[in-house]
Amino acid sequence: MSRNRVASPISMTLLREFRAPEAVAVLTKHIDYRDPRTLVTDHISPYSESFPSANALVKIGLPSVGALLTKIQARDATDQARKLALWGVHSILGRTLAVARLKQEIDQAGSQEPQQKKRLQEALATMLSDPREWPPDKGRSSYEK
Repeated sequence: MSRNRVASPISMTLLREFRAPEAVAVLTKHIDYRDPRTLVTDHISPYSESFPSANALVKIGLPSVGALLTKIQARDATDQARKLALWGVHSILGRTLAVARLKQEIDQAGSQEPQQKKRLQEALATMLSDPREWPPDKGRSSYEK
């Protein structure tokens, strides 16, 4: 059992380094897996350092965005998973494009899926919140680097 705990972060790190778009579905499923070997403090980003799946999805880049938006809308996603997915979209696209993409998703959700639309609206409100609060790690997007 402890062997699997060590293998998971190592596997996710390898997928991140290979930037394997084929791994997006698996990584998104485990986006809120926290590496038990990391310590979360104010000095270490809780998202980019402690969540190897989220970090790998950001490194994979654009092929991850659709799956991350789906995770934000998912009924069974935890709050942590939604926050990580939103962080991923922001990290990949940057604030301006991420806001535009969320608005597009909200428009497409229409009235057929009110709960999905509500979750997207909550994500957009979070992203538009106080810049001192968002993004949580104050990182720059992949395209701004």
